Amino acid sequence: IARHLAAASSGERDRAARLSLSGERPDLSARHVLTGVQGMIVASAVMTLAMLAILTPGAFFQMAHLVVIPVYLGAIGLRLCAAASARPQVDSPPLREPDELRPVYTVLVALYRESEVAADLVAALSELSWPRSKLDVMLVCEGDDPETIAAVQRAVEREPGFRIVVVPPSLPRTKPKALNYALPLATGEFVVLYDAEDRPHPDQLETAFRAMRAGGENLACLQAPLVIRNGERHWLAGHFALEYAALVRGMLPFLARLGLPLPLGGTSNHFRRASLHDVGAWDSHNVTEDADLGIRLSRSGYRVETIACPTFEDAPERWRDWRNQRTRWMKGWMLTWLVHMRHPARLVRDLGPTGFLALQLVFFGMVASTIAHPFFLGFLAYTAVSTAIAGLPDMATRILIAVDLVALVLGYVAFALLAVRTLDTRGKRKLRGHLWSLTAYWCLISLASARAFRQLIINPHMWEKTPHGPSTRAKGQRAPTARVAIPDRSQRGWRGWRESQV
Repeated sequence: IARHLAAASSGERDRAARLSLSGERPDLSARHVLTGVQGMIVASAVMTLAMLAILTPGAFFQMAHLVVIPVYLGAIGLRLCAAASARPQVDSPPLREPDELRPVYTVLVALYRESEVAADLVAALSELSWPRSKLDVMLVCEGDDPETIAAVQRAVEREPGFRIVVVPPSLPRTKPKALNYALPLATGEFVVLYDAEDRPHPDQLETAFRAMRAGGENLACLQAPLVIRNGERHWLAGHFALEYAALVRGMLPFLARLGLPLPLGGTSNHFRRASLHDVGAWDSHNVTEDADLGIRLSRSGYRVETIACPTFEDAPERWRDWRNQRTRWMKGWMLTWLVHMRHPARLVRDLGPTGFLALQLVFFGMVASTIAHPFFLGFLAYTAVSTAIAGLPDMATRILIAVDLVALVLGYVAFALLAVRTLDTRGKRKLRGHLWSLTAYWCLISLASARAFRQLIINPHMWEKTPHGPSTRAKGQRAPTARVAIPDRSQRGWRGWRESQV
């Protein structure tokens, strides 16, 4: 009966998923990158800056510094505050309640070209500590991906509580559109989102349920931390691990403690389904639907918090995969900032002055910093060469050099402090050596940001898929286990700790 009902509603769900927010809340949808007013402002600003750069390059250069430096230093200050307040987060022990008293928990996983990891994914999800009779696992596959559908069917053949949802091929071809198509079929009071390569800790659902119940109805979402398993195997993955530690174990808990808006990660988000429906679910046209959803939850008056029970995943090791993923992230953050800045006064009213400022520092500060970083380096290199040839520059240029040097050094120090303070003990010892090559890695992020800006203009909704499986490890090789300290249930009160493999 359920299959027939799902088939009967497929067309309507596909239409609703394709429209998503653009149908009911076009002002909050990324379907159109710029409004008419925003387009006029951007065009006027570009023309003015171009004229200044041509007619008075010196004044243009100084004005650019006056605009960028405060934003850059503000983002650094936010990282320093997060590093200063960073502390280990410990979840309350899960309660082992009778199965009949627990609600249904829906697990959503969107898969596209993931046939190589389907079996590992199902094995990991089957280990979740939640009664099977109350577990609703929905594996969402694209209709034009028969290999993944076949692999998932084989993997779930003897797994009760697992079902496959096939999304009809239609534009936009994005992960949030697939999730919006599947969400009306969810039966759980709570919904958690995972990616195909994720290996969540078995106790994560238990931990999230306890936190949700303690937090009250206003608590709409919990973000679990993401731990990179392959950071020690590759330079790119090592830097990725540092970034994830700084963001999901440092910055996001810091913002959550202060009640400020925070960008969700793209996986391991635990929602109250009613709250998710209330804000319109995911924006099918935003390629970082997670970050956008976190802001919309805050604007709607909901709270977003974090838990400590982790999810393990692999970072991209190939340059092309890393570049495509980072391009999508930066493009999505640009899109999200533009969407929420369509009505600044309304945004201030929704978030409050402090929340508005935090959003600017997190989103605009992040994008501006990645774009400004290579220009700081270039300016310092140019002045070093010109000083060696022609002597010391004028006083104004010396001041700019000093400001740029301070900003660069503070930027590296702030990130290093936040990353080192939030890495686990093993990771801290083996990954902190990557900090010496932070300049090179940030230049790669700047390249991805430039590519993201180009895509924002010519193809804003293109979703560049990040491959998993054979692209990140040899075919047939299982992902390495990750070690993490978790409470030992064998000791009363969870006061004991042991090393466990997940």
